[in-house]
Amino acid sequence: PKLPASVRPGIALDSWKNHAVKLDKFHFGANAPRLKTEAYLACDDDNLYLAYRNSGEDFSLSKPGSRDTFALFTNGTECFFDPSGNGEKSVHFANNAAGARCDLGFGDDVAWNGDWKTEAVKNEKDGSVDYLLTFPLSNFAGSDIDSRWLVNVCRNDGVYRENLSIARIPTVGYRKNEYWPEANLPEAVIRKYALGAVSAVSSESASGNTLTLLLRNLTGTDRKVKVSVIDLAAADKPVAEKETLLKQGDSNVVFPVSSLLKRIGVRITDADGK
Repeated sequence: PKLPASVRPGIALDSWKNHAVKLDKFHFGANAPRLKTEAYLACDDDNLYLAYRNSGEDFSLSKPGSRDTFALFTNGTECFFDPSGNGEKSVHFANNAAGARCDLGFGDDVAWNGDWKTEAVKNEKDGSVDYLLTFPLSNFAGSDIDSRWLVNVCRNDGVYRENLSIARIPTVGYRKNEYWPEANLPEAVIRKYALGAVSAVSSESASGNTLTLLLRNLTGTDRKVKVSVIDLAAADKPVAEKETLLKQGDSNVVFPVSSLLKRIGVRITDADGK
């Protein structure tokens, strides 16, 4: 659900969790997990919020560390979001109570670092560790974003070494997205993020090299944006940038470039810097 305007999610879960969807049916493969887990999912116009109440978690098992150090996530949370809802690509996030984070972009892109926040607190009253993960919806923007997502919400229990998931997957493992449940987000919220790069063509001629991007805007309004291109084959070197007004539908944006490009990254930023 979209949260009421007066509700601002915080790490004190009891102040807002009744406005969210509660998820409390977790599975350890085909078995019931030993420890209880509750998760809460909600959104507003700008962010997706995922909170956990992990009962019985040992706070001391979480260690600080650098980003994308996978060995740190034997204790804490993991989650997967497929905003196109077709099972072809997803974004993967993980964190622990010490604040360490891991994220993989579409296509398991290790180089991608998303814009998201994580908080955790030891909840003595409920005997749990509580988490709040805040994801700006711009992490999921694209021309194929849909209001129907595939989602997997997971917990790594470091006490009993169980990997829990809301998806009832017969074998232990999170990635079998044919078992992931659907999340239906508000259409009016998601539509604002239906904008992205569809394809790119690099070409050469006597007058010089060019890169042509096909951008698609399905937000329902014309959008003034800045389009930046980086060369992923050259240590993410910036190679081109242009401000443009994207009309509704498809637009071609042409950049002069010094050489033909094989693999690029595209960043589209709106007037507010998002």
